[in-house]
Amino acid sequence: MTHDVGDRARAAEAKAESGARRAAANPALELAARAGWVVKGLLYLVMGVLGIGLALGRTGATDQRGSLQQLTGLGPLGGVLLVAVAVGLAGYALWCYLGALLDPLGRGGEGSAGRRLAALGGGIAYTGLLLFCVQLLFGQSSGTSDRTLPEAVATLLDRPFGPWLAGGAGVACIGAGIGQLVQAARTSFQKDLDREDMTEAQRTAAVALGRVGAAARGGVLIVIGWFVVQAAAFHDPHQAKGLGGAFGALAMQPVGRVLLVALGLGFVALALYSFAAARWMRMPGATPAGESSSGS
Repeated sequence: MTHDVGDRARAAEAKAESGARRAAANPALELAARAGWVVKGLLYLVMGVLGIGLALGRTGATDQRGSLQQLTGLGPLGGVLLVAVAVGLAGYALWCYLGALLDPLGRGGEGSAGRRLAALGGGIAYTGLLLFCVQLLFGQSSGTSDRTLPEAVATLLDRPFGPWLAGGAGVACIGAGIGQLVQAARTSFQKDLDREDMTEAQRTAAVALGRVGAAARGGVLIVIGWFVVQAAAFHDPHQAKGLGGAFGALAMQPVGRVLLVALGLGFVALALYSFAAARWMRMPGATPAGESSSGS
């Protein structure tokens, strides 16, 4: 009896996941997901260029929100671009949520729970960016991460066990950064590319860009997380810094400008990898390179 109930439960779960994967393979969703990768690439490209500009003495926001704000200075064209970006962000956020709910690419195996949590985090982050984009379209703005992050830390510090909550958030950010460095070392991201559809040169270039980009993003996350931990330790939310603040702090180091140029180029590499992913991202139903359709 118990075995029958378990078998029925597993069969129902398998049927639900199969149906969900068929939904994830919808051509409209595929188009939206690929558009989201293009938008990500454009944002990372602007961030990289602005980061290099900061190293050369120029000022300005360097995070994704700051990149979006650049569009508001383009007049009516900026509004059209913001609408296009919003559509792409919505598509990518939806793709992330699907990745959190199920395994649309059939990767499974070790680390599945971690990938789903990361996908959920990505969905939440890009939903927030989508809402920010909508605010810009209506002439409103809640500021870049250099403003919103200290405000969020201040809110945490005012709550019971606030320093522990804020410190935990900082440690989690550092952990995410280390995870990015591990991903860069292992190049596990390439499993999500349709490598059978790429030439050897394209695969090599995409992996190299992905490694450099993941390493740059990981390094920045570690720096941001460290500042959040400092804010928690000293009960001072102003010590928390977003991407722009982290870049500014690095610029003050003895070799800070060199580091900023390296990080800026890293984000440019991340942008180029995002464009490659938009073209060669493996969609539900495709078989990972090196695997047969039977999974053997």
